Amino acid sequence: GKMEYWDRKLSGLVDELKNEVELLGGGTMGVQELKTRLNDCENKVEEIRRGKQNYLTEVRMLEDHLEQQHYKTKLNHLDEQTQAAQERMAQARREIERRQLLEGAEARAQRNPNARAGNDQLLDQAEQKLGEIKESYQRDEILLEEIKVVGGDAVTKLRGQREQINEITEKADEIESQLKRADILVRNFARRMATDRVIQVFALINGLILLGMVFPMITSLKASTMAHNTNW
Repeated sequence: GKMEYWDRKLSGLVDELKNEVELLGGGTMGVQELKTRLNDCENKVEEIRRGKQNYLTEVRMLEDHLEQQHYKTKLNHLDEQTQAAQERMAQARREIERRQLLEGAEARAQRNPNARAGNDQLLDQAEQKLGEIKESYQRDEILLEEIKVVGGDAVTKLRGQREQINEITEKADEIESQLKRADILVRNFARRMATDRVIQVFALINGLILLGMVFPMITSLKASTMAHNTNW
């Protein structure tokens, strides 16, 4: 069926790519020939990409889940081989760029013999500048270590001050709590005193009323007694 066809097709394309990539490792190959073979490999990768799309389409149409899983696993293996080939192609591109730079430098040196001396001078200046940068970096590292030490001391002092502030805050909260309790006690005491005074006033009024009732009775009793004694 179509699934078997695209399975064979994609596997064949990957094998062809692997064979072509192996040819890129020839050290005696010129830059132009290397470019040509690399271009062939890139075309093969594009064929694999299109074949993979058809492969996945056929996999989705399979009804058997186990069969789907089998072809997906096989596709993952083919992807790994393709990825490895593309990494080798990337190395070939870097090799082409390196050779082109060397060829360009040699050509310029042949056209201008003094250019090599100028390049050496530029290289020396670059190395000198690099040395200065390294020295500056080392000084910065020393300064950074000193800053860390000073910063550590400052952090320790700040922590001590923070602890003192926390203690003062806790004491202030405790004093405020005690003041609130004292205020409540004073208010309760004043309320009780006010209540006691009201009771005392009512007692005095009741006493006066009672005295007002008893005094006339006593006066009347005394008058009756005196009248009785007079009659006798």
